[in-house]
Amino acid sequence: MDFLKRIFAGGVILFFLQGGILFCQGKKDFYRDVLLTIMATSKLLKISPSLLTGLIIQESFFNPYGLNIRFYLWKDYLKFKKYFRVNKKCSFLKKKIICTVLPEDKRKLIKILRFVKSRKKIDYDIGLMQINRKKLKDYGISPEEAISPEINILLGGLILKKCMEKYRTVEKALICYNRGENADISSYKSIFSIKIIAYDEYFKDLFKNFQ
Repeated sequence: MDFLKRIFAGGVILFFLQGGILFCQGKKDFYRDVLLTIMATSKLLKISPSLLTGLIIQESFFNPYGLNIRFYLWKDYLKFKKYFRVNKKCSFLKKKIICTVLPEDKRKLIKILRFVKSRKKIDYDIGLMQINRKKLKDYGISPEEAISPEINILLGGLILKKCMEKYRTVEKALICYNRGENADISSYKSIFSIKIIAYDEYFKDLFKNFQ
């Protein structure tokens, strides 16, 4: 427990890194529970806790309400923009609009989920590990249930475990996690995986103290 006290002292500092500090906005109980869930998932699935932590940082920066939405019809995007005044950042591509949406709270997130669930031409990823709607369906988990950090981390761990069993290397497993199990990743290079592997290296020594 001394390890936890050091990490969450004052509810401000989450992790000490080599050459930097990651801040956590004073939500020490939330981050403590997330850390314990990471450790439990790591033990259950035999996946490095530092790798899971890096994946969460890359996917959501520890925001359980983060939502990545892909609109394939302009009318859906325009309706969303009209109905929901939320913090969002959108990229306009040729065939789709991608928006990173950060609702203020769970209540607003659930309202947004009701909207996106009702549109067949909208795809989305949700929660700490940004689980895709198709994966939620595959595992029989509702989007509302996937908001839970415990469920989200376990589900993300299961998906990563499956990718690791298929590809046998961390880099390819992370690309598989990001692009999907059926994607052709044989010659694909990913900044996504490079960043997470770097986070994994940063956190390894820290988690050794927690064993």
